[in-house]
Amino acid sequence: MRILITNNTLATPAGTEMYVRDVALALLRRGHQPVAYSTQLGKVAQMLHDATVPVIDDLRKLAIKPDIIHGHHHLDTMTAMLHFPQTPAVYFCHGWVTWEEMPPLFPTLQHYVAVDDLCFERLSCEHGIAPEHIHTIRNFVDLRML
Repeated sequence: MRILITNNTLATPAGTEMYVRDVALALLRRGHQPVAYSTQLGKVAQMLHDATVPVIDDLRKLAIKPDIIHGHHHLDTMTAMLHFPQTPAVYFCHGWVTWEEMPPLFPTLQHYVAVDDLCFERLSCEHGIAPEHIHTIRNFVDLRML
């Protein structure tokens, strides 16, 4: 399965950047074909590239349509969904405060994922996402990467 993972930056190692790295590498180990997308590339993008995960900053570079969009951050997820309007998507909410975490609404967006109870509240109470469309998958750490 080809999975397009979006993030607002893949520059400096930080929260969602490392989440993207860990998810992409886990998918790769399981035989999938992750592709990372961000308009801001840097050290994390290089880590992914070195691990044989394609990294792009322009969706026109992806000649093969992804099977699913694994979206982080509003603008980047919307950009990917608009570029691949028939591709199903899942949106991951990682934060309570920032505008970047505002969940997008789009017909192909199948599910929302909250990484904690507070993100679940943001999705359901602040943005009106029906609880049956929200799944909670708590944050994790890949101890092999430490």
